[in-house]
Amino acid sequence: MKRVFVVLLALLLIFTGCQKEIVELEKEEETTNVEETPVEDNKIRLAGLKGPTTMGMVKLLEDEKDSIDFQMAVTGDEIVPKLIKGELDLAAIPVNLAATVFNKSQNIKLVSTNTMGVLYIVTTDPSIKTLDDLKGKTIMATGQGTVPEWTLKTLLDWREISTDDVKVEWKIEPTEIAGLLAKDGGTAMLPEPFVTVAKGKVPSLEVPMNLTEIWTESFGIEPVTGVLVASKKFIETRKADLDNFLDAYKKSIEYVNENPVEASALIEKYEIVPQKVAEVSIPKCNLKFEEGDSMKDIVSSFLDTLGEQYLQAIGGTVPGEEFYYKR
Repeated sequence: MKRVFVVLLALLLIFTGCQKEIVELEKEEETTNVEETPVEDNKIRLAGLKGPTTMGMVKLLEDEKDSIDFQMAVTGDEIVPKLIKGELDLAAIPVNLAATVFNKSQNIKLVSTNTMGVLYIVTTDPSIKTLDDLKGKTIMATGQGTVPEWTLKTLLDWREISTDDVKVEWKIEPTEIAGLLAKDGGTAMLPEPFVTVAKGKVPSLEVPMNLTEIWTESFGIEPVTGVLVASKKFIETRKADLDNFLDAYKKSIEYVNENPVEASALIEKYEIVPQKVAEVSIPKCNLKFEEGDSMKDIVSSFLDTLGEQYLQAIGGTVPGEEFYYKR
């Protein structure tokens, strides 16, 4: 009956030209009807991406598997709707998506970093050595709408290279790109550990550019790729669980960095990449845990740089103090 009333009222508002009120009414209706997924046995509902942002948490996932309900996703787009609807407590996602979700819903906070810069240009074309050499070329990439796309665009702008001069073919999964490189050759922008995957399939593949190094040299700050966010409800109702999780998360990332052989077995177990690939790529994945003021300094500087050119990359505005969680 309520929905019928809303429809009739909406029709009336259309005829009176009050579109703004309709939008607000629809928003209220959507908010009212959101049903949060119940938490089974008080487990922490956690999501991560298949790649470096999840590699650092495998020790934690293994040690705390009885207290965590973990979901693996291929793209951030699979995670964001669940965050907005309150179906997740924690999620490891690209930093620009974290800012976008915050600007859209205000219902999350940034609690830690997990991955700094991990992007590389790989190619079978020996003429490609610098960003200038990408002019007139076609490159394959993943991460459209997230950190990879905006990192590339910002660096091209810095080099005064029009994005129209570089054609990007966006793919869903890095493994797809590795297969295409093996079949036909070409050029791609890839993150670790998928650079190592691609090199395993294409022995002649070169890695002429480390985009992390180029970004740092260009802007004087370290780029950020992945972060961990928490829902405000989780922070407000289970702060002790969050703080304990962060302690375990920090130890997990340290464990992966310091024990690549043992950690790579867990990375394969969680079906991220094969063990041999993980072992080689862990030192190149730039896994790094930062929280509190140091996290804020690193992330805000990176978002400021992105925002100078592409505010749409971070949801329209650089988030302020309220975006950052501090114990």
